[in-house]
Amino acid sequence: MKILMSSVNFNTARLEDREKFSFTNDALAALYDRIAARGDVLGCVVLCTCNRTEVYLSVADTASMDPFVLLCESAGLDAEEYKELYICKEDQDAVRHICEVACGLQSQIWGEDQIISQVKNALVLARECKAADSVLEVLFRNAVSAAKKAKTLVAFKNYEDNASRRAANIVKKAFPQGTALVIGNGAAGRSICQFLVEQGVDVTMTKRQYRHGNNIIPQGADGIDYTERYEFLTHVDVVISATLSPHYTILYDELIRLPKRPKLFIDMALPRDIDPKIEEIDGITYYNIDDICREEINTMHEMQTAQINTILQKYIDDFYTWHSNRMKHLGVG
Repeated sequence: MKILMSSVNFNTARLEDREKFSFTNDALAALYDRIAARGDVLGCVVLCTCNRTEVYLSVADTASMDPFVLLCESAGLDAEEYKELYICKEDQDAVRHICEVACGLQSQIWGEDQIISQVKNALVLARECKAADSVLEVLFRNAVSAAKKAKTLVAFKNYEDNASRRAANIVKKAFPQGTALVIGNGAAGRSICQFLVEQGVDVTMTKRQYRHGNNIIPQGADGIDYTERYEFLTHVDVVISATLSPHYTILYDELIRLPKRPKLFIDMALPRDIDPKIEEIDGITYYNIDDICREEINTMHEMQTAQINTILQKYIDDFYTWHSNRMKHLGVG
């Protein structure tokens, strides 16, 4: 058995290229079906976040394939066109990579705290789609456990440890007594909304009529229906959009018609929510997710990496001990 991994991430691909490899859960379910149709793939998990799309495969020792090519074929993309945008890892390198990803070592924001749940949710979806085999199940569970242990034992900086908090701090600095509209009532939108409320910003959040029972507006914020967003834009200083929509939530052509427009737009989504052409409008400042997350690794990070790698090695060893015992039980090797 071999473990293969291919990654399109913020180090290898620009935001506009990563968008092409961003999939909704429904699209991932269809992708899993197409991959499962291949007899040489034993298990598959796809991790899809704003920073990366990574496909992990467990395959027979005799199998020969490039996970990226398989991903492109299943998604209807031309692998040759994007061949410069990805990296591949195999076996121990792939195992260590997912552990580092779960810990936030491979994130744009050092040690960011949202990636653990994203890794966990990737496994849950793969399991629901009957795509994850026992090898990837144990690998991803070990990676999540390693990340939780690292978060407990290593003192990550805690001022701006995720993109939502960074976005809120940008808003607070630009408009300390301002008004903001948050588009998106999912986990990311609610997180941003809560941080803004804590910063003393006057916040309104959109909600969907057809999801009435699922609309949760953080305490201290107001709500409007999503269809009223353009009318409401004339009353706010800032717009932050964080949805899973495959379509723009703010269009350039609609925004340009407004008699009064917000001054600051922050797009937290991938694929992007806000038409990037709005940056051409005089008086508007625009941030996308890469702008929010951009950061250099410093000396403290290098020291923390050494600490974390010591923790990770224990979980990597545990995985290979489990795998060795499994192979003996199966009478292999």
